[in-house]
Amino acid sequence: MRLSALAVAIATVVTSPSLAGQQPPTLLDQDAYAVYGSALRLPGIEVPSLALLAHTRADASCEDRIPAGWEDVAADFRQANSQQHTLLEGFDLGRPYQLVAASDLAAAEAASRDYVEHQLGDLDPPAPWPFRSFPGAKVFILSAVGFNPTRTRAMFMLQHTSGFSGHGGEQVLRVKVAGQWIDPSDVPLRCAWFT
Repeated sequence: MRLSALAVAIATVVTSPSLAGQQPPTLLDQDAYAVYGSALRLPGIEVPSLALLAHTRADASCEDRIPAGWEDVAADFRQANSQQHTLLEGFDLGRPYQLVAASDLAAAEAASRDYVEHQLGDLDPPAPWPFRSFPGAKVFILSAVGFNPTRTRAMFMLQHTSGFSGHGGEQVLRVKVAGQWIDPSDVPLRCAWFT
């Protein structure tokens, strides 16, 4: 009797989704992709195509910098980012994109640290920059999107990395006007960071 209970307990743990290595749930929300596209079309992102981390990843750098009147959006943002979501290819983000596996990004970041150490050690020949295989030599990282209850305001974190010393991100806010997601004119300052 005790042995069969132990077998059931072990089977439950082994088949648990969090321990069995299952993929995060897929992000299917078309509004979220429309919000992403509104930010990724901006002129400051000057590459013909994008490399995006294949799942959402939130950053808490702006957690305490929520604009007045956006508290409900921030609450939904926190809820949406309580777990990762797998992104899909094929949505209109304003330019073509490829999805980058977390393991590929981690390998490129590790190789960029080795590259910097190699360069600082003044060894020849220099290694090729590990991020050169990605469009624009960087990978963008998107958080999940938080919305207000009427889905007319949205917030997400847009991060990027180009290796060991090239990380940054910003809090992206959008309002829906005449069916289009645009930058809100009433929130002039946003949280952003760079290293």
